[in-house]
Amino acid sequence: NGLTEEYDGSTWSEQGDLSTGRWAASGFGTQTAAVCAGGKQDPGSHQSVTEEYGGSTWTAGNALPSTRVVAAGVGILTAGVVCGGEIPGITDTTLEYDGTNYSSGGTMNTARSGLRGSGILTAGLICGGEEPAASDNTEEYNGTSWSNGGDMITARNAFGGSSAGTQSSSMAFQGVPNLATTMGYDGTAWSTRPSLGTGRQKGGGFGTGTAAVSFGGTTGPSTGTTATENFTGEASAVN
Repeated sequence: NGLTEEYDGSTWSEQGDLSTGRWAASGFGTQTAAVCAGGKQDPGSHQSVTEEYGGSTWTAGNALPSTRVVAAGVGILTAGVVCGGEIPGITDTTLEYDGTNYSSGGTMNTARSGLRGSGILTAGLICGGEEPAASDNTEEYNGTSWSNGGDMITARNAFGGSSAGTQSSSMAFQGVPNLATTMGYDGTAWSTRPSLGTGRQKGGGFGTGTAAVSFGGTTGPSTGTTATENFTGEASAVN
């Protein structure tokens, strides 16, 4: 479907729908300047459609050069990245978006789909996915080329992450099979973070490496959830 919702930290509210309803699309940007690219209609075909969000409604942007699903999105509306995914075969290609047009970027070291991204065009991070087996691979982008980062603690697919995190402070959570475990990345290595209250997979995520949100997904073979969890970071105090 094309439903759009905004989150204010405690409640969700419905906003203007996408013109083209789809799933497994790539997203990046902010609540008032976002991009949704590619995806698949169900039932239907792979999509190359790009739409931009201004805070209340979606407008058409230039289409991807080819259809692409389950790819990662990184960056902001005027300096974004769409990489990996299926076109329909698994790809290692990268596209850069300047707010109007797409151009070719650096080739990923490992082709995969279902990965997650965070950061900005000149300091991006991607992790996990399927190669087609579940992947623990992490890569960092400098705006020109990809380099390998520290491997995830465990391979992960069908998961969410802190899409507004940075290359040196991001999180990954959820995953197959209905995982509650959470990992954080410090720019070099992954380490454990507090677990979700409810294990799930195929849900969404956004936020930073210290303040993230996990929402939706499935908790069983045919059991969907609308539950949202907030991560407020760890704190210490001197007694």
